[in-house]
Parts: sequence; C-alpha cells; structure tokens
Amino acid sequence: MDATMKKMVEKHHATISKIGKEQKVAMVSSEQRQAEALEIVGGPFDARRVDFDAFCNVTNDQLDFDIHFPFGAA
Repeated sequence: MDATMKKMVEKHHATISKIGKEQKVAMVSSEQRQAEALEIVGGPFDARRVDFDAFCNVTNDQLDFDIHFPFGAA
C-alpha cells in the first residue's frame, strides 16, 4: 500500500472512531434525559396503571379527591 493510501485509511479510521465516540456521548445523554423523564412519570400517581374502565359507572357526584403538591403550588 502506498503512503497516500495508508494515510487515507488512517484518516478514515480516525474519523470513524470520532463519530463512534460522539454517538456514544449522545446516547448516554439521551438515556439520562429519558431516565429523568421516567422519574417524573413514575411518581406517586402512575396513570398507565389506572384501570379507567372501572370508573364507567361513577358519576360526578361520587368524585371527591384532594390534590397534593409536594414541591409547592403549581
């Protein structure tokens, strides 16, 4: 392999390595943001676990609940 080709191959490998490292950083950042979002959603009230079909016969007169804001007023 001549010197020019060898230099091109080395540059290509360096570029691919750099792209891989940048992608890894981006993925870690994305995973951290997703974990933070899950912490918010996974709080005391998880709407995904509520069986809303169970409320089909409930009237407005029967609804009574308190709202709690652990971090202050919304």
